[in-house]
Amino acid sequence: MREIKFRVYDKTNKRMLQPTLELIEIKDGWAVLQPERDKPHGVISEPMQYTGLKDKNGKEIYEGDIITLMDQEIVPITDEGQGPIEEFAHLLPVIFKDGCFGVESDGSYHCIFSKGFWSFDKLNDEGAELDVIGNIYENPELL
Repeated sequence: MREIKFRVYDKTNKRMLQPTLELIEIKDGWAVLQPERDKPHGVISEPMQYTGLKDKNGKEIYEGDIITLMDQEIVPITDEGQGPIEEFAHLLPVIFKDGCFGVESDGSYHCIFSKGFWSFDKLNDEGAELDVIGNIYENPELL
């Protein structure tokens, strides 16, 4: 059974709160955090759920994380054949869609991970290695 936990990005103090007792409840899609002395009503921000998976380095993967997904592109040289295979990394945010966690790829026609939603189950079937390199709040420049 997958462990269910959340982390929250506190937009007021610009810091990521790891899963702790600071999270009181999730209400109407927003996280209500434990009040601090100077904020008697608490801080409200969007929660990010743990996917139940870890990246290739053992780091937990959460919704909103930005991961690298290695892919290959076949570079066409002529009409008669294919060119060399070049490796490159997609930088993709983790999302929840259609009842599961995964990534949305805008991959080109010649890529392994073609355009569309790739659930973590499908990525696992393809032998994909994921690496968390940041998140959408602290590292938006990566996207």
